[in-house]
Amino acid sequence: MVTGKPGRSDFDGYEKLSLADADRIVRQLFEDRLDDLSKKVRACSEKARASGREKLLSEIEAISKRLSRIKEMTTFKEGTYVPPFLKERILKADTESLNETDDRLLGLLDEAFSLITELSCSEKDLYIVTKLSAMSTVLRNFETELSVRNRLLKQELKH
Repeated sequence: MVTGKPGRSDFDGYEKLSLADADRIVRQLFEDRLDDLSKKVRACSEKARASGREKLLSEIEAISKRLSRIKEMTTFKEGTYVPPFLKERILKADTESLNETDDRLLGLLDEAFSLITELSCSEKDLYIVTKLSAMSTVLRNFETELSVRNRLLKQELKH
């Protein structure tokens, strides 16, 4: 029985499940969170469109495109990177690294949620472009951490 929440440091699925199954569980969590974030971004875009804020729309569109690209990177693809000798289980050091990376990824998603929730999108918000830029930075950091996670899964990082 797997304990702990996927994406958190107490998740023991990497030790108890095959790497592919544990990865699928965590990626599904990321995908669900990214879907929720995309919905909030779409709602913000609709508010901005309704109030005629064209400059804001271009900023939101850039974030929306980045989210789409991240979601594609996050989607589980069977057999695309998991070497056969890793199908069973992985080393404890790698498990800890993966859990830490997953935890950072969820933290970045939480931060992005907090930023989009703070936006009014339709009202005169003096800091809206700054907040959108901050969200874009958070999403870039998410992409970087996701690449780190993928290298860990491929065993390209040396511990």
